[in-house]
Amino acid sequence: MNVIAQGAQCLYAVGVSCVEPASRSIGSEFRRQARITNRTLHALWQHSALLDPSRYGLFPFFLFSHKIVRFLVPLLAALAAMAFMILLARRAQWAAIGSAIAMAIVAAAVVVA
Repeated sequence: MNVIAQGAQCLYAVGVSCVEPASRSIGSEFRRQARITNRTLHALWQHSALLDPSRYGLFPFFLFSHKIVRFLVPLLAALAAMAFMILLARRAQWAAIGSAIAMAIVAAAVVVA
């Protein structure tokens, strides 16, 4: 985010890869994920100006969808399940619509995550 905020570009390099060793325990993996999440949210707070599409084009969309929406996936999935149950309880004909909406939300969650 610092690179974009400074006006530079990030480029994709073909053939470049990075290897990260696996965590030795579930506890260390949890601490690693918590640290990454904390740093991500802190960076978003510091660079909230990057969410302005008039200045940064499509970058705010990518930033929002990759860094923010993935934290909302569990909530959105629960809301989709509740909406499906409500539609199913009201009328069976709405079940098809509810299942289509639920599948679309789950598909979007998979793409974003």
